[in-house]
Amino acid sequence: MDRDRLADFLRRRRDALQPGDLRLSAGSRRRTQGLRREEVAGLAHMSTDFYARLEQRRGSRPSQQTTAALARAFRLTPDERDHLFAADRLALLSVIGTQGFPSGTALGAT
Repeated sequence: MDRDRLADFLRRRRDALQPGDLRLSAGSRRRTQGLRREEVAGLAHMSTDFYARLEQRRGSRPSQQTTAALARAFRLTPDERDHLFAADRLALLSVIGTQGFPSGTALGAT
């Protein structure tokens, strides 16, 4: 998934979830509409800094494990999760198509 689409998706999902939806304390002072970045990062078992970089279009392409962790943290439906993974695979294939596989890898020329 390209950085812009991923960042937009992460922000929209974070805004859509409320702390009560995930049995988190709402607290008395919330400046955000939905979950805080640190709450999402904690649910996905990643650092807040890494999550923030993804959401701010500064992060690297997330691994499949990271994408799966985000899908679990956001409580995505099977269809939403499949869409997220399909978009991620399309982005990877477009990069591979323009750059090819590295030499010496199982898929690259030796």
